[in-house]
Amino acid sequence: MKPAVTITFTRLLSGGFGLLVLLGLGVLLFLGLSGTRSNTQALLSELSDELMATVVDQIDSQLQPVETQLDYLAHSLGSARFPIDDSQAISLLFEGALAATPQVTGLLMIDPAGRRVWVDRDQHEIAIDSWLKRRSERLDALMQQPPSGSLWLEPTYSPWLGKLVLPLVHPVYRGTSFEGLIISPIEVSNLSDFVSQLSVQVESPVFILYDSDQVLAHPKLNYLLEQWVEQGELNGRTSYLPQIGEVGDPALQQIWGPRRKQEPFVMPEHAQAFTLRDSESRLLYLIRPMQRYGDKPWVVGTYLDPKQIPDVFQRMWDILIAGIALVVVILLLVFWISRRIGAVVDRTVAGFDAVGQRPLRQVEDLPASRIQEFNRVSVAFNRMLEGLRQNETSQRLFGQYVPQAIANELLLQQGELKPQQCEATVLFCDLEGFTRLSQQLEPPRLVETLNSYFSAVVDAIESHGGVVTQFQGDAVLAIFNVPLADPKHALKAWQAGCEILQRVEQSQFCGQQLHCRIGINSGELVAGSVGAKQRLNYTVHGDAVNLAARLESMNKVYGTRLLISESTASQLQGQPLAFVAEAVVRGREGKVRLYTLQDQPEDSLQRQGLSQPSTRS
Repeated sequence: MKPAVTITFTRLLSGGFGLLVLLGLGVLLFLGLSGTRSNTQALLSELSDELMATVVDQIDSQLQPVETQLDYLAHSLGSARFPIDDSQAISLLFEGALAATPQVTGLLMIDPAGRRVWVDRDQHEIAIDSWLKRRSERLDALMQQPPSGSLWLEPTYSPWLGKLVLPLVHPVYRGTSFEGLIISPIEVSNLSDFVSQLSVQVESPVFILYDSDQVLAHPKLNYLLEQWVEQGELNGRTSYLPQIGEVGDPALQQIWGPRRKQEPFVMPEHAQAFTLRDSESRLLYLIRPMQRYGDKPWVVGTYLDPKQIPDVFQRMWDILIAGIALVVVILLLVFWISRRIGAVVDRTVAGFDAVGQRPLRQVEDLPASRIQEFNRVSVAFNRMLEGLRQNETSQRLFGQYVPQAIANELLLQQGELKPQQCEATVLFCDLEGFTRLSQQLEPPRLVETLNSYFSAVVDAIESHGGVVTQFQGDAVLAIFNVPLADPKHALKAWQAGCEILQRVEQSQFCGQQLHCRIGINSGELVAGSVGAKQRLNYTVHGDAVNLAARLESMNKVYGTRLLISESTASQLQGQPLAFVAEAVVRGREGKVRLYTLQDQPEDSLQRQGLSQPSTRS
């Protein structure tokens, strides 16, 4: 039962998140406006912690995805199903991985035998290959004693690339067997570009120090490194990173100087805060060590003028105005995010609707999403869609070997067709002169000719509701009124026979002009699945079937192409029939009255749509 009141997912997200944002920011504004100077220390300390947490989290967001990516690649390469000896497969895997990590220069796989697979974002294949041949002592040591997980190496300079890089290595194990190392170099210039953007975001210069006295990232570092590369100074240096006094930043140069003092109003819990004063300015430094990226510690920091930190009492109204503006911006952001999430949900619902309304080959896969839950939905949907497509393909291939009507009945009856005894019409069609044809044509050409001929015959039969149950050499056995009931089964079989004659007489099959003979009979028969338990065939049995085959053969006696029995002819009121003979049929008692087309097959078929009197005797 449909609920009386419904709400869209987008409105639910917008309203819910908007209310939460309003409540949260309202509480923050209230606390900010009702604070006193006694809370300044805690507030500024918290702001400092949040600032450094933001800086550290942003740096982690650049580097941790690389670790995650290498862990995924190592898991994929270590899988027993992955062809680790196939360099092309590894290259394709690496190319896909590079698309998700723009901060990575390239990906390298080295196995214990020295075989290398390198995929470079900038396609410096020749230069990179030459560079890779210069194996370092550290790399050789890692090949001898592989690490247990990801390991950041010290920054190094590549003269071939002309770049300073920060390598990350990860071992590849298949079980307990060491298969090699994956190396992912990150350009140091990318880190400097990132901290430059981060400096704009936090409104103060951000830097990263390596081993406390070397500069790993700084807004001015790239300019210095470009000068060193142009002047060739990096080739002769024992340390590729500049010292803190070489970057051209006076504030950074004095960071470890003796004049630094503890800042009384800023005491962050997870960082260090101190001030340095000279004759012209006073700077507040915030630094935080990072231990997870290599053997030597990093120091992430920033410095700012204390005037940038607002006084709680003096800026009450500014906080209020800024808070209101922030509420508006965040509400707009919440609405935009809700619309984006709602669009993903709508796209998923549209995908499920399309599965039931359109051909599966026209249904598009759902794109991947950065949101894990939505991405899992996309993956599950795409797997379901692929399974449905495979099932559809299986049914289509099944239909090529089993008539569609029988296949449908098998599906409806859970794979078991119960025997049926009913009146039906049997059409038996045989190719004339097949023995001569098989002697004239090569086997491949003969099969091709038969398939072309059978296609025309089957199309004619199925277009009139018949079901082909057997191909017997060059003969075709078809039935009407079973397994699907059709009260006009005799007429449909007659029309199918006429159309077969017309198609065969007016067409050539692989350059061969063919002729066929047809026998049609109506009567009681038994239809069902016959065979072994493991292999069944749907067929028909009974005297009606045998008589149709006999009639096809008797065409040779009377010089006709199509013979039908009296039991069929009696159901063809108004059709152009001609009495042929009253004949004795082998295997039957008594005589059978035989009928054929009144005129030639092509002339008769052209007039089937017209109303003509019957000429049956």
